[in-house]
Amino acid sequence: MTNLYLIRHGRQLSADAPDDRWLPEEQNALSERGHAQARRLGQYLAARIKPDVLYASPVLRARQTAQAVSDATGLPIQFDDRLCESRLNLPSDMTTAQIMEVWLAMRRCVDRPFNTGSETWLDLQRRAVEAIDVIVAAQPDRKVAVVAHGGVIETLFFHFLGFPIERNLQAFVNIHHTGIFHWRNFQFRENRGWELLAANDTRHLDGL
Repeated sequence: MTNLYLIRHGRQLSADAPDDRWLPEEQNALSERGHAQARRLGQYLAARIKPDVLYASPVLRARQTAQAVSDATGLPIQFDDRLCESRLNLPSDMTTAQIMEVWLAMRRCVDRPFNTGSETWLDLQRRAVEAIDVIVAAQPDRKVAVVAHGGVIETLFFHFLGFPIERNLQAFVNIHHTGIFHWRNFQFRENRGWELLAANDTRHLDGL
C-alpha cells in the first residue's frame, strides 16, 4: 500500500495584501508566516512521518514550501506541472473578492471555462488525478509527500471518495495552509480504492 500525504503550501503574500490585490503567481511567494509554517511542516514530516519521496507543484509558494520539507528531510524535490493550481488566465489587477467570484463561477459550472484559456474545475480534477495515478504507480508501498494547492487537494478529495465534482458547493473541503491529508490505497479482493486516515492535519502548527 502507498501512503500519500497531500499537503497545501504555506500562507502566501496575497493572503495578507493590504490593498486586497491578488499577486501574479511568480510574485506570490510565502509570507513570513508561510515560511514559519513550512519550516514547522518540514520538521514534523522529518520527525514523525519520514516520507520516502517528495513531489511538488513548481508554482513559487509550493516550491518554497517543498524546499523547507527538502531541507528538513534531505529528500530531493520532484516537480510536476500537473500539481499546479487551477490555470485561470486572469488579469493581474484583480482583487481577492473578484478572484473568489471566479472560483464560485467555476464551481457552479464545473465544465465551463471562465474565459478563453482558462481551465474548468473538471479540467483541474482530471490532471490532478492523472498526476497522482502516475506518482503512485511509480512509488508502490512507499510514503509519498506531495506539496500542492487547495484546488488540487480538494478535487482529489472528491475523486478518492467517489463524490460527483458537481456537488462541490454542497460538501466543501476545508484546507488550511500546510494542512496534511493522509490517504492510503488498498485492494480488497477485486475492489480497489482509497481510505482517508487524516484530513487537514495541522498539529505541527500548534503554538505558532
